[in-house]
Amino acid sequence: MAKPIPPPEAAKQHISGIVEVVVRLADDGRVRVATAVSGDPILRPSAVDAVKHSSFEADYHACEHHGGLYKFIVEYMDKTPRPTPSP
Repeated sequence: MAKPIPPPEAAKQHISGIVEVVVRLADDGRVRVATAVSGDPILRPSAVDAVKHSSFEADYHACEHHGGLYKFIVEYMDKTPRPTPSP
């Protein structure tokens, strides 16, 4: 899967977490439809973009399969250094 690019607002606000994206794949493995179904609203668009810019085999093993739909988990980790409080 394409690497998701977190939006700048996510780093500024120290937002991290998981976004679940449900997709419908074409026969050739391209993503036909992708929709974020959970996760922080700030992270959802970049998770959907990452999945849409990917191509998969129809039996892709790193996702859950639900009758023609596949659920992908996109994880974001906040790696922004936080200021250390003064004593």
